[in-house]
Amino acid sequence: MEAHGFGAADVLEGSGIDAEQLRRPGYLLDVLQYQAVVTNMIRLTGNQGIGLEVGAATDLTDFGIVGHAMISSSTARDAIHLWLRYSNALVGMLVTMRLDEHEDAWSLTLSEIRPMGFLHNFAAEELLVLAVKLGGALTRTRVHPTELELAYPAPAHLSQYEDHLHCTPRFNCRRTRISFDAPKLSLPLRGSDEEFNSICLQHCNQMLKQINGESPIASRVRSLLLGRMQGVPAIDELAIELGLSERTLRRRLQEEGYTYRDLVLGFRVELAKEYLGHSQLTAKETAYLLGFKDSNAFRRAFKLWTGQTIHEFREHAVHGSSSLERTGK
Repeated sequence: MEAHGFGAADVLEGSGIDAEQLRRPGYLLDVLQYQAVVTNMIRLTGNQGIGLEVGAATDLTDFGIVGHAMISSSTARDAIHLWLRYSNALVGMLVTMRLDEHEDAWSLTLSEIRPMGFLHNFAAEELLVLAVKLGGALTRTRVHPTELELAYPAPAHLSQYEDHLHCTPRFNCRRTRISFDAPKLSLPLRGSDEEFNSICLQHCNQMLKQINGESPIASRVRSLLLGRMQGVPAIDELAIELGLSERTLRRRLQEEGYTYRDLVLGFRVELAKEYLGHSQLTAKETAYLLGFKDSNAFRRAFKLWTGQTIHEFREHAVHGSSSLERTGK
């Protein structure tokens, strides 16, 4: 974004992210902060396809120890499996990826961790370009997709897909998947170094332990809540997932200035806004995902939270989105 002429203050506006803290390797962000930054990037550049550009501007070494571990892997297959293992926790990708091998080809299928609206398109576009660019960097060969299926409508920036992916995409498909017939996954990597790779993997595992053990407990609770596709667990159930007793979890949240009830409420409010403002989910479906027994209870709660009915909120969101598209901001 600095290359586009925008400073950190503009890009991070409204996100709650401390620009100075970004230099700390252990500084973690949540999905809502990610959403705020992406929204700012699109608004400032007027480019709905900025995710494609971000992917194209990324190099393997930008991923630190994960990138070095991939470079030093024995084969392309090993490098991809390493990415599947560490990318969400250590790199921060919000889209999961599955590798499928076929007789003479292979494919990567992308899935969102939860309904994310426009964020899904940004994350998917970034990851698709990364798959092509980083695949070429790893194997030192040109990587051309044979097929590109996308589970969303054709965007206004359709021409950018050809520029970045060199493949004609098909939209409104059942899934988002990119397929290749070359290079072969068994292809040895020129940067292969078994000893260095072992060191990199040790560091990756140490980082996972550090993140899981030292990150603020409130952040870990939010991450677990966001990772669930439906409902909100009772605090004793969540404590078990965190490897803590309920009493310890309550105490540690209190030390950080939170209660579990407050976190759940904030989670429900923000997620409800995201689902209703940026997806095609109905109020009934949204209520189910948030753990409400019926949509009427959800409608009453939403009015209490926001001061708006669901219809009023969606009308405002639609008009705001239309204005954004018209002005290119």
